[in-house]
Amino acid sequence: MAKADIDTKIIELFKKNTGVFLSGEDISDILGCTRAAVWKHCEKLRDIGYDIEAVPHLGYRLKGIPDKMLPDEILYELDTVVIGQTIYTYTKTGSTNTLAYTLAEQGAPEGTVVIAEQQENGKGRLGRPWVSPPGGIYLSCIIKPTIAPNEIQEFTLVTALSVVDAVKEVTGIVPRIKWPNDIVINGKKVAGILTEMKAETDRIAFVVVGIGVNVNTAGRSLPSSATSLKEETGERVMRLDICRALIRNLDREYRSFREKGFRDARGRVIALSATIGKKVRVVSHIAVHEGTAVDIDEEGALVLKTTGDGIQRIVSGDVN
Repeated sequence: MAKADIDTKIIELFKKNTGVFLSGEDISDILGCTRAAVWKHCEKLRDIGYDIEAVPHLGYRLKGIPDKMLPDEILYELDTVVIGQTIYTYTKTGSTNTLAYTLAEQGAPEGTVVIAEQQENGKGRLGRPWVSPPGGIYLSCIIKPTIAPNEIQEFTLVTALSVVDAVKEVTGIVPRIKWPNDIVINGKKVAGILTEMKAETDRIAFVVVGIGVNVNTAGRSLPSSATSLKEETGERVMRLDICRALIRNLDREYRSFREKGFRDARGRVIALSATIGKKVRVVSHIAVHEGTAVDIDEEGALVLKTTGDGIQRIVSGDVN
């Protein structure tokens, strides 16, 4: 048994015996190693951040796990079908989207996830930087949908549903979706989505969907237009819980999207929209549009009612 496997097995034993002391002898017998090795690995796990209590004549028990993006913790009872079967985690990296894109070009399987606790060169839409300080979750996933390139906006909105559901499950707060790719609470951005793809004229080779969530991010490190889950709840939020819920929901929504397309998700996107019903100004790379947002159509485009009861269909742009 490899050393890394022993670490994993010890944590699994603790989790299966929550609150119960396990003697060093019992652990060593189960894992087929020495008691000295058990002690050594428990010390190593403490260094990572696991709260392991040791009491003479009783043994060891797990009192708490670290709120870090550890693969074993993310994968524990994750029970997904496509997303998250392979996970790479980093304390700090340049951009998870860049890493995932490189992995996809090298043939990484669909559902591969790259996660970082901090990004030095986080990417937003239109080449803008994405502020990525410690305390957040920065996650990118490789998917290989059988859709045309012009359908990618639909999947961005499906991904937004995954983020909303994850935040709701863990905190009870129901964020809103600001078209085309932001998640907001009380009008402030708490998460963003960036989809990048490698495609030909009518065929997608792969898509990298990047998600950044401000979880316990300090307010002073965020723009004034942004917020974090900690600020909104008034307490620290377990990032592992958000991360696991996000991957599970993304797996469910993606499989539904592959089977049924955008039609099933559209109603929920509209119900959660922070844009529909508002007077907006949409700036795209070719024009500026103003009007009242009245709908999100079957292809994920924003529908505006303009002066004189005109209707304008917006495929992409920044909404204010």
